[in-house]
Amino acid sequence: MKRLSIHELRSFPGYETVSDSEAENIIDTLVQLSLLFSSLYSEKKQEMEQELEKSHTTIKD
Repeated sequence: MKRLSIHELRSFPGYETVSDSEAENIIDTLVQLSLLFSSLYSEKKQEMEQELEKSHTTIKD
């Protein structure tokens, strides 16, 4: 996964003047959120695939 740089963060409106420390904290939070959303997405996708598989099994029987 590509990590956002401080320079890239500062290119967004409202973040132009954040300190290096603030920028690192913001970037760390964004990384944590992206990992959380990715995990939730994977879990939901797996649940949906299992439900689909169950419904196909039920139809065949």
